[in-house]
Formats: sequence, C-alpha cells, structure tokens
Amino acid sequence: MLQYPQEHWYTLTIMGIPAGYIYAVADRVDYQGEAAIRSQTDWVVRLQVPATVSTAGVNREVTHVEYTGLDLTLRHSLKTETKQNVFEEIEVDVREGVAHVKQTTSARGTRRKTGSPNETTSCEVAVPSDLLSLCLPTGISELLSRHPLDIGEKQHYHIFEVTSLVPVKTELHFVMEESGGDLAQAGLLRVFDVVQAVAKRKRKQHSSRVWVAADGITSRLEMNTGLKGVVTRADKRTALRSAGVKKRVPVHRPGSAGEKTRGKRPHRPRRRH
Repeated sequence: MLQYPQEHWYTLTIMGIPAGYIYAVADRVDYQGEAAIRSQTDWVVRLQVPATVSTAGVNREVTHVEYTGLDLTLRHSLKTETKQNVFEEIEVDVREGVAHVKQTTSARGTRRKTGSPNETTSCEVAVPSDLLSLCLPTGISELLSRHPLDIGEKQHYHIFEVTSLVPVKTELHFVMEESGGDLAQAGLLRVFDVVQAVAKRKRKQHSSRVWVAADGITSRLEMNTGLKGVVTRADKRTALRSAGVKKRVPVHRPGSAGEKTRGKRPHRPRRRH
C-alpha cells in the first residue's frame, strides 16, 4: 500500500533532446463527502534547441488536476494549457455515467495588452463504468493493488481523452521484470506496455512502455506518438535544469541577519597605507 502524500520530479526529453520537466503530487483527500485521491501533474515543455531552430508549437505549460475514487474511477478533471499565447481550460465532471465537459479558450496577442473574449463550449459524453484515471507516479501500482497481474497478463479499462473528449479503450500488459541499473536501486523493475486506441481513427494505436520500481513509483516512461518522448524520474534540481531553469543561490552579508545582496560581494572599505 502506497503512503501519501507523494511528490515526484521527472525530466522530459523529446527525440533525445532535453525538453522540460514534470512535477507530480498526489494525496488522499475528501471529495464531495467521499474518500478520494487528488493528483496534480505539471508539464513544463521547454525544448532545448539552437536559437536558429523554431520551437513554435512545442513549448507549453500544462497543469492537470484529477480527483478519483479509491477504486480509481474518475470523478473530476481540470486541465489547463498555455501554448503560443493561447490559454485553454477543459473541465470534466463525471456523474452517473455521463461526463459533463466545459471547454474555455482565450487568445492573447503578442502586441496587445488585452486578449480576445473567452470562447466557451459544453457537451455531455456517455462514459463506461471502467473509466479510470492513473496518476503518472503511482497510478499503475494503485491499479495492481486492486487487480493484481502476473507476467504476461493484461488489464483493460478506459481513460477520458481530454483532447478529443471521448473515452479511450486502454490495455495494460505486464511484460516482464528486469534490472535497470540506476532506475532499479530498490530492486527489480516491472515493465508494462500501455496501448491505447486513437480516438476517431480506426486501426491506429498509441503505445507506451512504463518501468515501475519496487517502491511502486514509475521510474521511466517511453511514449511513441509520432515523436518519441522519454520521462525519467529525477531529483528537483536535475528536473529543473532539463528545462533550462537554474536556481539562484543568494549570497548573504556577514552579520546582517541574512540580508540578500543579489549575488554581489559585500563592500569592504579600502585600507589606508
């Protein structure tokens, strides 16, 4: 049984190029009078490429907050994304087999202080009873604690795709166990394949491979959706540096009760000869 709260950092690479970081937290909470799990995943994509190469359409910031029951069924989802001066918010509330979706989009010009008016649309989508939400660090372990799998076995369920706004059939396949060097400091890694049918496109699938460490936390995720993305568990400093974020360490004046000098050396009077 996993202990909460959970907090984890990951690096992100796209086609082998440093591309940002992921910060994920999860905790047990009370949601509308019931015990639930609240997870929040922040994706910050900052593709580290030469200045001569355009990153338009790649750099983005995504925050995804979800509430699930202890059986991992999705209760509520709120995803916000900022990309190329466009802000989008998608809220999903699941009640009695129906997902109530509200989507808000607003654009802000680069040369204007005022943005365009918000555009809001809403719809209702019927969803299956096995509509689950699996948090990146802990989701697979939570699912296995309720539905154990042996090597070679599979588990089927649905997730709600917030891009196409439809439930997507998903297959979790326990492939093997392996040692993974630095990724398996606490023992063997369990390796899973996750296969999803692409919404509204027949005979096309997206596949990912996930490595789960002995402590139940995802250590590595490889995504193949046209561009190969790799997510690797890391510490905070490594994760931030993968997005080009460098933490500044303040310098303090001796005897000044910690007054910051913004990296400057304290002034010392010249000696008289």
